[in-house]
Amino acid sequence: VSKIKSAVTAKILSTLEDLKKKAAGAKEGETPDYRKFWDSFGCILKEGIRTDYANAERIKKLCLWPSAKTEAGKLVSLEEYVKGMAPGQNDIYFLCAPKVETARTSPQLEQALKHKCDVLLFCDPVDEWLVESLGEFEGKKFVDIARGDVQFGTETEREAEKTANEAAAKDLKPLMDAIKAQLEGDLSEVRLSTRLADSPACLVASANGLSPAMERMLRAMNKDTPKEKRILELNGSHPLVEKLKGLEGDAQKDAIELLYDQALIAEGSPVADPARFAKLLTSLMLGK
Repeated sequence: VSKIKSAVTAKILSTLEDLKKKAAGAKEGETPDYRKFWDSFGCILKEGIRTDYANAERIKKLCLWPSAKTEAGKLVSLEEYVKGMAPGQNDIYFLCAPKVETARTSPQLEQALKHKCDVLLFCDPVDEWLVESLGEFEGKKFVDIARGDVQFGTETEREAEKTANEAAAKDLKPLMDAIKAQLEGDLSEVRLSTRLADSPACLVASANGLSPAMERMLRAMNKDTPKEKRILELNGSHPLVEKLKGLEGDAQKDAIELLYDQALIAEGSPVADPARFAKLLTSLMLGK
């Protein structure tokens, strides 16, 4: 039975590899047979990365994902991604999100795109489950841009950003301490960001922490899952952060609450108290 299983698996993978090669030569406007297969069974095939260790590398080459730089509806393979990596880029970047549309507008993409680095968008429910099994592809590590400490650009650019953040951190320390104190039940840390370019703030997970999507998945499976405290990253050069620094008392507390809820919405997570959020937003719009 084991030999039959191995022979059938090898035949199926070989057939899919041939279909994928033919798809590369498809004319504009055509839908290749491999894309039709992928749209119907791609989620199932991706599971093989985790469940079929012997064939994991072959299966990785067959997988397709949307990316931050591809057009809507287009997908990219890992081989295509690696071939198009930006100069100096050493890792394969990815971002998990509940929907492709949410991922494309995520503030966590900003610095990656600014440095011309593409990011794979993991938006199928199975993608989050696969993350720990991806490992490497062609010697390139998979890096979640919404987790841990991520920096883009050349070594010189990274050093310049680090120096700028260290200087800004001294000036913003009272604000960062106020945010941490107010949201101590939700946040493990408040720090300046190396991900943001245009947005004021974003939420990220610690290097070994659970993502919001994985938390929701485990709870849906009735697993006892403690709440994961997140890291709030601030864009030290954003005017809104500068304005927050100048507020005091209840005005600052309300603004901090709105900033946190905004970061939740931007990543596709629900706010804890929608009615409270609406009330604060209404007051802000009325200039109260």
